Amino acid sequence: MKSAPPAREPQHLPIWAERHRGIPNELVRSALFSVTAAPRRQLKDQVIAGTAQRMITYSGEELRVTDEDVLLQIYHLARGTKLGEPFTVTAGDFLDRLGKTHGAKNYAELYKSLHRLSKGNVTITDVREQGEYTLQSGPIISDLLIHHAALGQAKWIQITLSARTEELWNSMGYTLLDWQQRCKLSGPMGKALHRYFASHRDPYPIKVETIRRMMGSETSSIARFRQLLRQALDELVEIGFLTRYWIDGTDKVNVTRAESSPGLLS
Repeated sequence: MKSAPPAREPQHLPIWAERHRGIPNELVRSALFSVTAAPRRQLKDQVIAGTAQRMITYSGEELRVTDEDVLLQIYHLARGTKLGEPFTVTAGDFLDRLGKTHGAKNYAELYKSLHRLSKGNVTITDVREQGEYTLQSGPIISDLLIHHAALGQAKWIQITLSARTEELWNSMGYTLLDWQQRCKLSGPMGKALHRYFASHRDPYPIKVETIRRMMGSETSSIARFRQLLRQALDELVEIGFLTRYWIDGTDKVNVTRAESSPGLLS
């Protein structure tokens, strides 16, 4: 009789420098965190735009780029903790890392975002020729506890990431973002472009319409979207992430990344 295989030791997230933020490419190359400003909807098994190799569905309150900012901080704080084990951070420190003041509105928005990340269900399935395989099924945060302290006491947040989170980081690699660059960007479209192009060592030309789909944009006019896209790309040049960009005759966006910018890792 064969003995059961030994239990696998819980793993850490990759370790990166303080100035960077890491995120799995499974999430980067999808429209899970959209740029739309429309009122949030409650979704049920909504198919999310992504790569041809992945099927992503989501149930829960819509996620936006602001929720991605919160998730980036969660991954950053969790990188010294074994997956499956909780870690604790004060709410004030979390807001500091997001570059926000300690006003009541910002605390409330942080808690709402954390609840969205802990209650929404994300399913990511590898659908390549070898056969389907589920990489993620469940909330991004597997367990959340928020301590609403009395006046004058610290408010703290306890977060747990599932041990299976490791599979998201290993399947398609992950991307490092320059957090200071991201903080300089004025809107969600610039942030979405920043993380998408950072996930490619040598970004290939991509159609404007494809970018609109990958961002979850609800801008009805492609001409208006193209205008907003140019403004966001101009910002990426201004902050030093891109050296140049152009939209060619086939309506594809071509970009050249600065050599010093971080990006795709495996």
